[in-house]
Amino acid sequence: MKGENLGHHWELLQSLLPLYQALTTVELGDGRSTLLWTDVWNGDEALEDHLPRLFSHCTRKDSTVQQAINSNLHGCFVNRMSTQANDELQQLKVILQQTQLTDQPDTRLSAFSRTKDKLDTSAIYRLLKAQGHQDDPSSAFIWKNATPPRVQMFFWLLLEA
Repeated sequence: MKGENLGHHWELLQSLLPLYQALTTVELGDGRSTLLWTDVWNGDEALEDHLPRLFSHCTRKDSTVQQAINSNLHGCFVNRMSTQANDELQQLKVILQQTQLTDQPDTRLSAFSRTKDKLDTSAIYRLLKAQGHQDDPSSAFIWKNATPPRVQMFFWLLLEA
């Protein structure tokens, strides 16, 4: 999701990434496409929430799990950290030492998946409507363009959340 500003649709995609990450967990493979801090890959929450003090001292917030393991966290944090952040750093080192990567790609999983790597947008839509979510003005952008219906539904669902 990095790159130059490619227009309103790109901004919408970037703004929806945290919601997508919240709807999914990652089954680690090679760790190349899993973000260390913001993806849920170890336990039930992202490491930014599990180790918040350490995350606040991090200088590479967009590192992948593979990068963190290969770098041995060298250069990932500010020089002077609080005692609490140092304690959390020790926890992170244990987590990374216990993490075994494979040569297979990472896999995204979700309770809202019909099959592996495919979200069931109709289930998300029904959940949002049952909770009383209203249409977002940005949804007109999604429905009045030439994107495939599945992509339109995914955008709409994420905007509604």
